[in-house]
Amino acid sequence: MMATGPAEREISDRVYRDRLQTVWMIGFVLLYEIAMLALVKRASAYSSVLPVIIGTVMLAGLVLGGRVAWSAVVVADDCICVRNPFSSYRLPWDEIESFRIGRSGILSAVCLIHVKDGRLLHAFGIQERRLATGMASRMVERLNVELSARRTSDPSEA
Repeated sequence: MMATGPAEREISDRVYRDRLQTVWMIGFVLLYEIAMLALVKRASAYSSVLPVIIGTVMLAGLVLGGRVAWSAVVVADDCICVRNPFSSYRLPWDEIESFRIGRSGILSAVCLIHVKDGRLLHAFGIQERRLATGMASRMVERLNVELSARRTSDPSEA
């Protein structure tokens, strides 16, 4: 077993995502693709167009599942990059007011990013599940600690 030093841990700790969401989505996509392949096999006996349609739906499901599993908040020295299933954006640290868990549309417990200009953005990759492990809350706390550390080290914020 290879030991990881502090540098390796620091790099991996800079990507915040709901790992359970990633695991569930990968499992769902695998089952979905198996079911769709079975459907293609059956449909090919009846029509030559139906397998193409089902194949397109399979590809769309695979892409969507991959995008959901890829969702995260990536922390860099000068900004954060939020990767949501349908969009990605960067926010410089000096534009961020705070992070918290809250409701955004149909997402009942997602990471909300309060921006200094009054906007409220969400980060799909950090969500609290019904299992209530507190993992998302801990990630938001760590993001707020990083934000606070940047404020104290940046003389222009004073």
